[in-house]
Amino acid sequence: MTTTTKKRRASESTDDEERDEKRYKAMAANRELLTEEEKRANHIASEQKRRNTIRSGFKEMTDIIPTLKNINNSKSTILFKAV
Repeated sequence: MTTTTKKRRASESTDDEERDEKRYKAMAANRELLTEEEKRANHIASEQKRRNTIRSGFKEMTDIIPTLKNINNSKSTILFKAV
């Protein structure tokens, strides 16, 4: 590969990055900002989803590991017994 080809490719890459950055800024400018209440609601929903995912993971683990079946233990106890 010649030096000219390398420079051309580097220039094209820079042009692509600049175009992508301009496109991102234009999209961000057109997007409406969320109100504090909407942000709060999104955060609460995300947290609930995260907690439910963890809860279902522990449920699966207790179903898979025979020594954990039919026992109501804390999550830390389940982890220690699972190891």
